[in-house]
Amino acid sequence: MPTRAMTSSFTWSRRIAEGEYRPGMPVPGEPRLAVELGVSKGTARRALNALLADGTLYSVLGKGTFVSRPSDATASES
Repeated sequence: MPTRAMTSSFTWSRRIAEGEYRPGMPVPGEPRLAVELGVSKGTARRALNALLADGTLYSVLGKGTFVSRPSDATASES
């Protein structure tokens, strides 16, 4: 059975794939993401970390977390 973090990261991947969030756009921080998904901040953090790890998102220290370009995500998998 998928965890809430897995379900949450899938939900965000789907939103990105559907164009709700485009490459280069900032994504909400953990508190807002938690409220939007109806999960705890810890679960939201794990979901964001999963998307960072697979290259869907990238972070810039002091700036935030952003949607990667498809070529960026592919390059990080190689």
